[in-house]
Amino acid sequence: MRRRGLVYWTDRALGAHILPNILRNNRVQVVRHVETFPDDDRIADLDWIPEIASRGWIIVTKDAQIRRNRIEREMLIACGALYVSLGKGNLTGEQQAERFLRHRATLDAFFAGASRGPHILSARLDDVHRLDGERWEVVPRVRRYR
Repeated sequence: MRRRGLVYWTDRALGAHILPNILRNNRVQVVRHVETFPDDDRIADLDWIPEIASRGWIIVTKDAQIRRNRIEREMLIACGALYVSLGKGNLTGEQQAERFLRHRATLDAFFAGASRGPHILSARLDDVHRLDGERWEVVPRVRRYR
C-alpha cells in the first residue's frame, strides 16, 4: 500500500514550537501532541501510541526509550505504528529539525512506499536505520525528491 499525504506527529518531548514550526516552514505536514491531546499533557506513551497509530500518522520523537522499552516497543508493533526517533535527546529543537530535514527525502520515500506497519526507524547523524526484528539495518538513502 502506498501512502499519500504523509502526516508526521510530534510528541511532547519535541516541544510545541521550534521543531514543528521549522518543519511546517519546510512544507512538512505536522500535527503536534498539544493539538491532539490539548487537555492531557501527561498522557502515557502506552495510551497515545495506539491512538496515533490508528490514524496512520508517523510518530516523531526524541525519546529513544520508547523503542528500547520492551513493553512500549511491543505496543508499537501490536498497533502497526509508523515511528521515527531523532536520536539523541540532548539536541536542541533546531538541531532536531536539521536532522529530520537532512533525512526527509529518505523518510518520506520509506513511509510513502511502506506496507502497513509496524516500522520503527532511527534517524541518526549520517543515516536512517530500521529495526528488523532484533537487528538494525540501514535504510537506502534518498538524496532528493524526484
